[in-house]
Amino acid sequence: MALYEKFREFWRTENWMREQSALWAERHYPAEIRHSATGVMFCLMSNLAEDPDQLTPSSVFHEEIKMPELLDVELTMAIEEEFAISIPEQDAIAIRTVGEVIDYVQKRSQHAVPHKPIGSSWRAAVAVVFVIGFIAVLLRVFLG
Repeated sequence: MALYEKFREFWRTENWMREQSALWAERHYPAEIRHSATGVMFCLMSNLAEDPDQLTPSSVFHEEIKMPELLDVELTMAIEEEFAISIPEQDAIAIRTVGEVIDYVQKRSQHAVPHKPIGSSWRAAVAVVFVIGFIAVLLRVFLG
């Protein structure tokens, strides 16, 4: 049961972070850039545990956003994975603000769409697994 609860909590947390990222992107960017902004903000939230309301496109890394040097590498890797792009070290060093990251991703990725969107098919698959598990528990309880 503990594994089930951990998975459920993880799913809720990731889902919440993606929703908050999308809301942030909607407030700060036009529709054609929103996918990039949502994905970048998700990476920031999951790696830095930053409150999206405290960040703006002009927020500067290492000044307004406190982060250790090692996190630079982890954040870069998370963005590369989220968008299926490669960010050379010299480019990563030159990026100073949240807005610059979003602009960079927008220019580098072909469609600027995170490759891990939350989709209804994914939710449906998870729901089916939970329903099957629930039915199995009911059968064990009632049939002995």
